Amino acid sequence: MSVALGHGTLKKPPYPLTLFEKVEIDLNSIHKTGDGGITVWNRETYVDKQIVSSTEIYRIGEARYWFDCTHKLFNIDYVHTRKIDGTLVRSRPIEVAARRNDNPIPPNSLISSEADLACRHAAEI
Repeated sequence: MSVALGHGTLKKPPYPLTLFEKVEIDLNSIHKTGDGGITVWNRETYVDKQIVSSTEIYRIGEARYWFDCTHKLFNIDYVHTRKIDGTLVRSRPIEVAARRNDNPIPPNSLISSEADLACRHAAEI
């Protein structure tokens, strides 16, 4: 599989691309944070098994995003992985030292669509 890099150029990335069967965002999970941002949970159901190790094989990934809607920044602060039947495989926070709150949201990306939806909804609540 190749991806467009601008000006119509196609290039295969140096990493395997993962295909999603379904991507969901839980608008009921939106929480406004004290720093002017919001948090929201998303769920990605993958077409194929995701194999991290012999003990972590999953088809569903859930992540709690932090979005700064004003400055178009994001972070992930919690991750769950699950089997296709919903059984929890692993649940882990992303350590504060390992994450940054200044990741720019890439334009025209899946995460930018999720951020736009969550930010619009948060402005109404």
